[in-house]
Amino acid sequence: MVLLNRVHNLKKTNIFQDVLARAQGKKEVVSLAVGDNTGPIEKEVIEELLEEVRIFGTEGGHKGYPPEEGLDSLKQWINKIFYNGRFSSEEIFISDGIKTDLFRFQTLFGPEARSSFFLPGYPTYKEGCEIIGAPTHPVYLDFLSGFNPLVDNVPIFDVFYLCSPNNPTGIALTQKEMEALFAKARNNGGVIVHDACYAPYIQSKKPRTVYFDEQALDVAIELGSFSKWAAFSGIRLSWAVVPKELKFRDGSSILKAYTSFLNATYNGVSWLSQKMGCALLKRGNIYLKGVETTMKRVVSMKELFRSSGFEVFGGEDGPYFLVKTGVDFLEKYNILTLPLSSFATRYKGFTRVSGFVSEKNWEIVTSRLQNSF
Repeated sequence: MVLLNRVHNLKKTNIFQDVLARAQGKKEVVSLAVGDNTGPIEKEVIEELLEEVRIFGTEGGHKGYPPEEGLDSLKQWINKIFYNGRFSSEEIFISDGIKTDLFRFQTLFGPEARSSFFLPGYPTYKEGCEIIGAPTHPVYLDFLSGFNPLVDNVPIFDVFYLCSPNNPTGIALTQKEMEALFAKARNNGGVIVHDACYAPYIQSKKPRTVYFDEQALDVAIELGSFSKWAAFSGIRLSWAVVPKELKFRDGSSILKAYTSFLNATYNGVSWLSQKMGCALLKRGNIYLKGVETTMKRVVSMKELFRSSGFEVFGGEDGPYFLVKTGVDFLEKYNILTLPLSSFATRYKGFTRVSGFVSEKNWEIVTSRLQNSF
């Protein structure tokens, strides 16, 4: 056989599936392990979805394939709300999730691209590179620094996969830290791919986008998603921004290359998902109500753990925080969390706690923890 197994080092299941499997067979477990917004989606958005579905069932109302690059109306809403109209429609691409977008860019940049990222971090940054055979250089986050990102430790890279605020730490980069990363990219001909999945959760004055000014236009791509803050994880809707200023080292346009790449390999996102995105964004900042609720819970949860003697990190700007503990929360409290050792063995003794929890389960968590101390 001439075929090579490119994924022989990958496990059959991912780290999130592994941790959920721990709770199988146990009763009355409350999960704070997986970052899945509990919803519900706003009623007005659902009503528009139902109307769009009815149109598909009418004479002349049915639609075929959507535009590969996305509906222009949705691009315009994203551009207006998140980027103050900075970009053209050609620079925004609608997709079905950041994970698939990440792998598209990893494939586009190819196996020779030196790739780096902060660890702990979203597993696809590492695993996607492994699949295509690209070398990776993780930058480990240390609890001695409070898991703050140490940009000075970032090596020379072709591609740096940045998540701010970080998953799993819930810590965002400052403007100064981002600017230092831009300089590293510019000085060495590298590109930053910013996973802005959790950006709406930032509570401080830290940047919610790499495009806070024009410094990043020639060095950064940004990926956004409706999954977390809009509870669209089951709907599948995201976007990528590829500024026209971005160039490969030979001077050719990354925007043009990605447009060709996408049109050759993708048939676009469901009309219904995109219409739901429009229905949400045209109603202003209604989605921020869910963000505020989640972050209030995070604040309360952190205080509960702190007052009980646990050391807590992160969570100021994201829906997750870390707890340093030798306790197995599943065994002691019937609460499932995500051990940080799932990301790397050096993080044994830390666990990630998610603020995505329903009101009912939040009351159960509070009762169990308070009654145990």
